[in-house]
Amino acid sequence: MFKNSGIVRYRVFFGLAAFLAGCASAPIGQPGGVGTQGQGSFLGAIHFSLGSLIAEGNVVLGNVDVVVTLSASGIPVVSCTNQGGTQAPGQNPPKVSGAASQLILHDAPIVKNGRSPFEVEANAQTALSAKRLGCPNNNWTANIDFVFWDRATLTLTDNASGAVLEQRDFSCVTTRNPDSVTCIQL
Repeated sequence: MFKNSGIVRYRVFFGLAAFLAGCASAPIGQPGGVGTQGQGSFLGAIHFSLGSLIAEGNVVLGNVDVVVTLSASGIPVVSCTNQGGTQAPGQNPPKVSGAASQLILHDAPIVKNGRSPFEVEANAQTALSAKRLGCPNNNWTANIDFVFWDRATLTLTDNASGAVLEQRDFSCVTTRNPDSVTCIQL
């Protein structure tokens, strides 16, 4: 029934061996690779959660200090309050963005075997005027109550040189009631 099954097993075995050898040799500084000689990289999966938008994960440092930066954008839910205390929802607010950074020193106590955890939280910008955020005019006070985050970028930078060591872009889906966010690497 399985004529030449020995040849098929031989091809499958060597094909699988070649595939596994290719997986084991990820380039330095690339996802899955281990940064050495001063190069850093993100290690494994990045987990996102809400506060504003929080990214958590691990980095491989090498022998350098690194900066992890989270930049994100999304559509805000805005409440507007007039001088009499009456509230109304903002109408058609524009996308907002947020960013945050964390410096990780290669010789910090949290670093174990050249690896360090990180946690950065990007809060939505609040410098937009009430009118720009969808309130009737600037005599109202605007408050961003929630953000439906839809994009995020994590960048790992060498603190001394400013060189980008790795960057990951994500597409996010945010839900409300229950509040949750899911980001998938692009």
